[in-house]
Amino acid sequence: MDARGAAGLHAAGELFRGDFQCETGRVYLSLSQAKATHARPQSVFWDTRSLAEFHGAGEGHGKPPPRPGHIAGAAHLDWIELIDPETKTFKPAAELQALLESKGITPDREVNTYCGGGRRGSIGTLVLMILGYDNARSFAAGFSQWSRQPDTPVET
Repeated sequence: MDARGAAGLHAAGELFRGDFQCETGRVYLSLSQAKATHARPQSVFWDTRSLAEFHGAGEGHGKPPPRPGHIAGAAHLDWIELIDPETKTFKPAAELQALLESKGITPDREVNTYCGGGRRGSIGTLVLMILGYDNARSFAAGFSQWSRQPDTPVET
């Protein structure tokens, strides 16, 4: 069952029963995969951190990165923008889709989410999977790992 099917079952109030298997290669992006993916034009990195973190002026959850800023060329959309402030749930699908597309995060691209260490980025990946993005992965080690590498491009 894919994420869309699971979301539909959950919305209908049915229980999940059966055997489930996680394919980490489909969901998570390693550092070597992130480096290889970064150069591809069909790929986009989505920074889910705060705008201050994105610009290198703020600290996130944990130690500040060695090189502040963001992965060069990344799109920015703070994960909190996915949440309706009144209901504390995800915004409606059409609103999320429009928000993502306004940032260049489209279903035809390979989308790699990240934050400082994986928590906020994985929320972005979950939203993408619910919306039917087939090429969504989470760079779980995120910017904290990326910024420690001497050969990775960083912008502020």
